[in-house]
Amino acid sequence: DYLPKPFKPATLIAAVKTRLNRKEELDQRMRDVQERLLSVVSSSTDLVAMLDGETGRTVYLNPAGRAMVGLEPDGDISQFNLKECFSPGKAGDDFEKYIHEAEAHGRWTGECRLIRPDNKSLPLELQLLAHPSKKGDRTWLSIVGSDLTMAMQLRQAQKMEAIGQLAAGVAHE
Repeated sequence: DYLPKPFKPATLIAAVKTRLNRKEELDQRMRDVQERLLSVVSSSTDLVAMLDGETGRTVYLNPAGRAMVGLEPDGDISQFNLKECFSPGKAGDDFEKYIHEAEAHGRWTGECRLIRPDNKSLPLELQLLAHPSKKGDRTWLSIVGSDLTMAMQLRQAQKMEAIGQLAAGVAHE
């Protein structure tokens, strides 16, 4: 909104108020979108997490993710390291490799195993997304993990059914 010169102080004040009102409206819209996005992520049945790029510490973990790793819904995650929940040894080393792959290419997608506090293994399909700063260095990493337990059970049942049909066909011959 251009003010032609010379202008009256009342015109300037009205223009400034108009700009401030527009900014407040835009800020409120942005807050509404952020609240809705947080609601979507919090309601997801998938693990959704954000890790600090410098420390590797968990900055956010949604309720489904907290349940998967055995954390209390309101528990403190400031010292929680989600990377330690993935298989130790060779698979744990792979997880670091997956992070480096995501950093190099922007994302990594594949299957991984999450080790729960009760030492039970949970198969997950993971997406690791690296989010670089404007300078190009990684500032944070997001993780989305879908529980594959039911899918694996379905695959196993389908295999058993196929074997049963094959055996019935051989027996019939």
